[in-house]
Amino acid sequence: MKERSELLEEQNNKLTTELTNAIDHSNDLCEKIVLMEMSRDKLQARLTKITVDTGYVGHSVKYET
Repeated sequence: MKERSELLEEQNNKLTTELTNAIDHSNDLCEKIVLMEMSRDKLQARLTKITVDTGYVGHSVKYET
């Protein structure tokens, strides 16, 4: 019974460590997504400003998906 308990405790510790690593990785990915979205928004704002400043009225390009 004691051996079974020790085995289960060891497995629990391994799973806890793996879960913690997965959560950390997920948090890192979410942070990267937020940074990319902020960068995209900044670039879009710059593009809009340039478009307005130059008075450019281009043709819309539609991409097929």
